[in-house]
Amino acid sequence: MSKRLLEKLAEAKTDEERSWMVTESLLSTLSPELSKVARAGAIPHWFNADILAALCPELQAQSSQLYTELQGLPFVELFPGGGHNIHDLTRGIMLNRLWQDNQDEFITLSQRGAEYFFRISAAQAEITEQPEIQIEWLYHLIVVDREWKGSELWDLAQNWVNNFRVAELESLISTLFEQITANRVATPAQAEVYYWAGRAKFRFYKQQEALEKYEGALALYREIGDRLGEANTLRAIGDVLQFLKRSTEALENYEGALALYREIGDRLGEANTLIAIGDVLQFLKRSTEALENYEGALALYREIGARLGEANALQAIGILQEDLNLGLKYCQAALELYTQIGDKYSQSRNLIYFMSEILLKLGREQEAVDSLNRGIELARDIPYEVFVEDALAKIRDIQVQQT
Repeated sequence: MSKRLLEKLAEAKTDEERSWMVTESLLSTLSPELSKVARAGAIPHWFNADILAALCPELQAQSSQLYTELQGLPFVELFPGGGHNIHDLTRGIMLNRLWQDNQDEFITLSQRGAEYFFRISAAQAEITEQPEIQIEWLYHLIVVDREWKGSELWDLAQNWVNNFRVAELESLISTLFEQITANRVATPAQAEVYYWAGRAKFRFYKQQEALEKYEGALALYREIGDRLGEANTLRAIGDVLQFLKRSTEALENYEGALALYREIGDRLGEANTLIAIGDVLQFLKRSTEALENYEGALALYREIGARLGEANALQAIGILQEDLNLGLKYCQAALELYTQIGDKYSQSRNLIYFMSEILLKLGREQEAVDSLNRGIELARDIPYEVFVEDALAKIRDIQVQQT
């Protein structure tokens, strides 16, 4: 280590500054080509020869040799999923310095990274989905896309929520927060990440953390004047508050969301919020008002052709009917729609918690058991063990009462 470097290290004020000096000193001893790919290799979480070629296309012909040489550097290590990576401390310092010193280069490399991982994700989608590739793609895209008007994150996150892949969603969110924490992400994308962070926390029943993330999203959406994002977040906050049985506060948030959806002409958002308001009113034993909201939602769903929403509204209306036979007809109509759509979760829920209950009240025990068994088959297909356990418990109760 040179005398000049030792003097600079002594003058450094932070550990990060000292670490960067050592790293920079090492990089300066490398060939220009190896130094370039080493710096580029910090952009993704891991790299191989193909990734390096994508990041530095001008060095594509040398990428295999340079990849081999990189593996001999002291800050490069094997990556668990294959390939190699720059170890976390050094990588973090290199990323911070590149963003600070040459933001355009950082964005260019991130753009290439986003394009590469998107291509790989699209190519592998026909064979097998690899969440880590999709996460890495969005990790780079969130830096590059400053306007964030697309639906890439929303579509992937919604798909994972719908398919109960909450662990993958949480991994995605924590990865994207790396960029947010480093102040590399524009406000529109930040708001959406905070929103989905709230969704993920709520799925894990971490209500207070969910509320904190949603409040962060709400502030960001309001800052940029995104009325749809604001409405979606208010409704999501209402969902958490209703789960916590803070019904008055939930209604306030739902009503705020409803006003915004109507203001921007979002009929689906309006209908979904009417359902949510109806659920709160039903919980508060205000059945007449609940029915009015459900019926308003049903009309909107039919108007816009939202069949899943229509099924949910029919089911909600059926549950509140004093005439059990009429209630059964509504729930059967909902089940038919769920079946046509192919929504096994909602089919199973309908059969286990609603159809079977109405049939039992009508004294049709065997039909109720048949309904529960059908619900169990569907729940096992999903799979969703909670529904299976609840249905088996109901069957045991019926058998006990019959003996």
